[in-house]
Amino acid sequence: MSVAGRLGAVFGWAALAAACFSAPAYAQTIAPKLLALDESVEGSIGSSSPRDADGLVYDCYAVQAPAGTKLVVTLSARGFAGQLQVARGALCPSAAPLFTGRAAEAGGTATVRLAAAGGRYIVMAAGPASPGGRYIIRVETADPVETTEAGAVPDSRRAIMEAQISARNAELARLAEERRLVEEARQREEARQRREEARQQREEEQARREAEANRPDTAALIAGAFIGAMNDATADLRRQQAADRARQQQFVEAQRRMQAQQAEQRAAADASRTALDARNAATEQARRDALAQQAAANARMIEARRQAAAAQAAQQQQQASVTRGSYVPEVARSASPAATPSPTAPEIITMMEGVVVCPTEGEPTLFGEGICHGPFQNALSDHRKPYDISHACGSSARPPRDLGMYGKYHVWGCDYGINPRKSGSPNVDQAARFNLVIPSRRSFRCDARIDGYCRS
Repeated sequence: MSVAGRLGAVFGWAALAAACFSAPAYAQTIAPKLLALDESVEGSIGSSSPRDADGLVYDCYAVQAPAGTKLVVTLSARGFAGQLQVARGALCPSAAPLFTGRAAEAGGTATVRLAAAGGRYIVMAAGPASPGGRYIIRVETADPVETTEAGAVPDSRRAIMEAQISARNAELARLAEERRLVEEARQREEARQRREEARQQREEEQARREAEANRPDTAALIAGAFIGAMNDATADLRRQQAADRARQQQFVEAQRRMQAQQAEQRAAADASRTALDARNAATEQARRDALAQQAAANARMIEARRQAAAAQAAQQQQQASVTRGSYVPEVARSASPAATPSPTAPEIITMMEGVVVCPTEGEPTLFGEGICHGPFQNALSDHRKPYDISHACGSSARPPRDLGMYGKYHVWGCDYGINPRKSGSPNVDQAARFNLVIPSRRSFRCDARIDGYCRS
């Protein structure tokens, strides 16, 4: 094979190896949204949602579950037959499915039960892009179930991925064998060229000696010309061989740089996943701390108001006793009798029910929860949770009443009247503040002197 032919073969294999070892195609990075245990979330999927390997559009969430927790995950879809998947992984597209539940018909419910092994799970709501629609996912703790993560049947996507990996490994092994054969051929060619160079040098030396021994000058000139031509040919061959070796070294260096770059990319991806998990954990802890501080502050405020109300009631009782004559100070007993003041009848006025107004859109959020505005205080809350709404009312003795949606506002009744003649907590009229007319709002009749919490 000629030198040009050998170079063509070498660079052909180099191009094939570079194509096989090129960086993988870019995959869309989709981080899951956080979902707590015993919470539900509502969303929608459609043609603009990301798609999985089966062509279904999906949304995904991340759930932290302690080891041994029994979970029941449900997907309620509207207008399409939903598919529910519980998987493991850092990001949505690369998560490995563990369990799959499918609704039997459009609008049905898909359910997955499992015993958590501990750590983070990916929950995916999937369905066809057309028609798509809205859905509700709920993750609840439940009694023990028989299905465990170790006994889960892998999803078909995992089988497809494993087959692709096996094919990829076989292709890489074939390319490695071809590179080995190319290297062996190159080494044999170099050995042959060295032998040829040595043979040529011996022939040149022999010719020189014969020319020296067989002068006349004409023979010497002919021999010198021949030797010069041979030397020029040998020099050209050596230069071509040096250029071949330089190109082969460049190819090897390019492979090394590519492998180093791939290692750096993998390390960066691992560091990014670790940092994301740490940020998610810190955000969740901050949310819990904020809720705990708010609950403690609410408890202290409620206790202070309870004590103030008790003191006010004691003072009113003392005044009533003085009015009836049952309580007379010592100085009054020793002095001459005086006319006791006549009791004053309390003024009874109408007090409208205190309400909590929760904007469902267009308002800032903190830790994924909105701000609900109540007569007692504002509170961080999911506007669908009565327990959180009771903090805005200022009392959990009676659960708040769901008065329904008024535009973008979800309104709850606190089941006590607020004094229209007083301002500030707990008499803030949030309905008037947000310019809402609420027909189902109750009314109460109480003493005009009472400071909120009218329940008569």
